[in-house]
Amino acid sequence: MEQNLEIILSKLNDIQIKLRKLGPTRRVQYAGNVNEKFLQAEKLFLAYKDIISSFQTKETTVELAEYVHDILKERIELTYKRILTYKTSNCEENTTVTYMEKFDIKTATSLIPVMDKSEQTIEKIIDGIEMYNEYLVDTTQKKLLITFVLKTRLSKSAKLKLKSEYDNVTNLIQDIKNFLLTKKSYLTN
Repeated sequence: MEQNLEIILSKLNDIQIKLRKLGPTRRVQYAGNVNEKFLQAEKLFLAYKDIISSFQTKETTVELAEYVHDILKERIELTYKRILTYKTSNCEENTTVTYMEKFDIKTATSLIPVMDKSEQTIEKIIDGIEMYNEYLVDTTQKKLLITFVLKTRLSKSAKLKLKSEYDNVTNLIQDIKNFLLTKKSYLTN
């Protein structure tokens, strides 16, 4: 009985290690193999439950009962719970979009480039602002995004063309489009 539980524990540990090594993106990429691992873990856990239930009906020595209960039971259940966290994190990554509670300068810096004289950079700035704005929830955090763009991402000549403050991100984007992008004539295609 102890050996069976130890075998179950070692197999569950192997499954957990393989799932952890895959990482979240590869777990999504190899969803078929990952689901197979989850099914194997579930079968092993059911076998563990069967052994424990049969163990409780039989008379056993106190030493064996303590060993099984204290060590193996906790380790098997903990390992199985860890495997299940990979399953839930795998599902959450496919379905949920995370929103940011706080403005993060590193994220903003990576999404929004510093303005140079090219029109492509201005378009990238607009795209970055729009994208980051979608992930921010709080209006005060959106104000920080506006301040960040106005103070650090624009050239001196662009700052002169725009207002020094904006109430919302939509107005900022609209002014950037109106005053900083080159207007094309309706005759040119």
